[in-house]
Amino acid sequence: GRTAFILSAGLRKLNWGKADSDGPLDVINPHDYSDLSEVIDYAGIKIARPLVHAVWNAGDFIKVEGVLVPWFAGHTFADSGRWKPQNISKLEDMLGTIPGITEENKTIQNPDGASLSYFQAGARASATIGGADMALQYYYGYLPRPAVEVKLAPAAPSIPVGASLVYNRFHQAGADFAAVIAGFNLRAEAAFNITEDTEGSDPSVYNPFFHWSLGFDRAFAGFDLNLQCAEKIRLVKGVSKKISLAPFAPDLETDIEAEIPSTLTRVTARVSRVFFRDALTLKFTTLWDIEDSASLLVPSVTLKKGDIEFEISCGIFAGRGNGELGQYRDNGFAKALVTWVF
Repeated sequence: GRTAFILSAGLRKLNWGKADSDGPLDVINPHDYSDLSEVIDYAGIKIARPLVHAVWNAGDFIKVEGVLVPWFAGHTFADSGRWKPQNISKLEDMLGTIPGITEENKTIQNPDGASLSYFQAGARASATIGGADMALQYYYGYLPRPAVEVKLAPAAPSIPVGASLVYNRFHQAGADFAAVIAGFNLRAEAAFNITEDTEGSDPSVYNPFFHWSLGFDRAFAGFDLNLQCAEKIRLVKGVSKKISLAPFAPDLETDIEAEIPSTLTRVTARVSRVFFRDALTLKFTTLWDIEDSASLLVPSVTLKKGDIEFEISCGIFAGRGNGELGQYRDNGFAKALVTWVF
């Protein structure tokens, strides 16, 4: 039988939830977005973190887990070059137009989360009942996507003197479900994420939101299809906070969600087929952000020859310029990879 209790510690990538890509409950490890040519490799862009993980197998079909992450790190984004987020560049450019602002404050700094005040912890209970896997989960941590806090002059609170990245504490309560139904491997997750800004009045804190995902995979006519839809629904409408920078620049909107739709929906699809006894694989992957009308298309070809694998792929960004994907619409890429197993 299984070991009743397991305690482990170290630098780890820990998967919680049932979703294949970016599920609502997979909150323990941040992601590396410094090179978006790797973004479809969901497992590969996860960043290992030091943590303590406890597992109690309460019988053959019930498992209880606990995790403690003593230090925090958010998602990694490029701070220069083609993959630097557009909203950070725009804010830094705007700060640079204000007379008297220091060179140090023109660059938005990332806080240091390597202290126990940034600890995170969670618990998860999962069970298999009647052929279906289900779980309940609670997590107390930080949202890995940073917010921006505009620093104001103490003597003149309408004059910005800089900006910094901050991370928001949140509580998460969620559940997931997986089962094979009519030949479809179905997976579903849902979670409430409650931040400290329950009234929407703090411009540097994300509003509480509900996050769900539903996906499946199935083989048909020689093809393998994996499809997932995930959506974030903001539960509180934020209050717009603007600072007048006239005559230096346009008004500065300090609410981090002012230009973000109240719902964010992403569809992830992957279709693949193998030929010649698994020697050749054709694959097509797409990410589609519905509200932003933006997408990333990645076709690839993989050829295996003995212990060597050759892969060629390219990526095409399309959509509006202010979207999470559309802002990189001029950043198409091509890649070639050779892997030798020995």
